[in-house]
Amino acid sequence: MDVSELSSKLDSAVALIKKQEDDAMRATAAHREATNAMEKKYDALRIETQEKTAAFVTEHMELRQKAEATQKALEQRLAEVETAFNRSKREGNKETEEKHEYEEKFVDWMRKGQLSESFDKLRVSEAKFMEQKAMSVGTDSAGGYLVTPQVSSMVTTRIFETSPIRQLASVVTLSSDSVEFPLDNSEATSGGWVGELSSRPATGTASLGMKKIEAFEQYAYPIVSQKLLDDAAFNVEQWISNKISDILSRTENTSFVTGAGATKPRGFMTYSAWAVAGTYESGAIEQINSGSAGAFTSDGLIDIQNSLIEEYQANARFVMRRASFGAIMKLKTGSGEYLFNRALERNSGRAFDLLGSPVVFAADVAAIASNALALAYGDFGKAYQIVDRNGIRVLRDPYNTLGQVGYYSTKRVGGDVVNFEAIKILKLAA
Repeated sequence: MDVSELSSKLDSAVALIKKQEDDAMRATAAHREATNAMEKKYDALRIETQEKTAAFVTEHMELRQKAEATQKALEQRLAEVETAFNRSKREGNKETEEKHEYEEKFVDWMRKGQLSESFDKLRVSEAKFMEQKAMSVGTDSAGGYLVTPQVSSMVTTRIFETSPIRQLASVVTLSSDSVEFPLDNSEATSGGWVGELSSRPATGTASLGMKKIEAFEQYAYPIVSQKLLDDAAFNVEQWISNKISDILSRTENTSFVTGAGATKPRGFMTYSAWAVAGTYESGAIEQINSGSAGAFTSDGLIDIQNSLIEEYQANARFVMRRASFGAIMKLKTGSGEYLFNRALERNSGRAFDLLGSPVVFAADVAAIASNALALAYGDFGKAYQIVDRNGIRVLRDPYNTLGQVGYYSTKRVGGDVVNFEAIKILKLAA
């Protein structure tokens, strides 16, 4: 084989090798492109799944809170029924018949405003038929008649379901128009070490103040036509109680959070901030900045939780809007991963916590905005006190508008902060 033939074969081999290398490079590029496309699809699917999971958790948490409230209400109602049943067994059938007669006359009064002699006599002993609960009953010589135990129970239940602050706060029932609570306003009490024969001068003594909470009056005034009352084939008491409860519950809930305190309860979100961070100040609530104007941050959430001293941590709750909780669930790391792994938190046994503490939705807390007070954290059972004045009064008014009957209903309730270190507020500010 001569040199030219050998050179030709060598060139052919080189060309073949180069072609194979080019084919391999093209195949590698195509594989890389396909891999990148698959990774993009995976990332998009992962983000979509995480967002749907966060939305599902938020919605499910709200449903769970409502279910728990309903269960508590049913347990309370069952206890009331059992108490009434036991009382009827002890007191005999005569009283049970009188109670039914009273209720029938009451419904007749609600429909037509007619007071029979028998009903007027039954009013004298109506206290026997009323449940002495937080919303108890009485008699008004001016013509106002209180609701029967069944109506009072329905109103109480619905308010409980739609007012989450009432679930968290401490609640007492008053026999007067106001109540005073002692406040420890300082840490002035001091002491020291002393030798066996050393002098012992007087040490500092803390001051004690008083906090007065007044039961203010709220009202509802639903109106129905006289014709509807005459012809109604449904439970008039139930219908009116639903109207009353809807107004009273929304009014209460707003006041416990943002009420001004003049003619209504004082809301915990209305207090000014401590003058010096970390230094207790009576009549003010410490505010923690989130670290970003108009936005939640993970550092801000950790800071507000850590600002609450250990004595209050066991029963502490986060209180915020549902939309705010959704925004917190969407906080991500720099690489796009969600900060709060709900699957891991579910394994802890408390599925709907944030940083290990339960979350309660309150629609009256401020929405996300620059400098908004968008979240509260604390032991509300020790921080906030609700006071109820006995009785829901229903006054029938068929005279104001002819052909229509109004039911003027009132309830007296108050509320205010009594412990200013048991609650912290997060401000969306840098």
